[in-house]
Amino acid sequence: MVPDIAALFTRAINEDKIQPNAIVGQLEEFPALYTSNRYFTPRKDARTVKELAFHSDVDPYGNLSRLLGPMHIHIEENTVSYYERVGDTKYAVSLL
Repeated sequence: MVPDIAALFTRAINEDKIQPNAIVGQLEEFPALYTSNRYFTPRKDARTVKELAFHSDVDPYGNLSRLLGPMHIHIEENTVSYYERVGDTKYAVSLL
């Protein structure tokens, strides 16, 4: 199913503008899904970067903050933005 979704995007967007599909792979003879998240960065990879607190909209109950611990950090690169396309495809489009 994941390759089908990737193929759908490839048909709609130039292939050179899409990151390669790195989620589907093999573990020995079995198909596997590789997962990750965008909330944390290993501290060893961000020694000089300023740590950020989670916004209350992202972590209203503090669950993500409790998961940080000594091994991970939440930084500006971990911020996820959502955009909505507004406008007609024939004319200029703005992102909210």
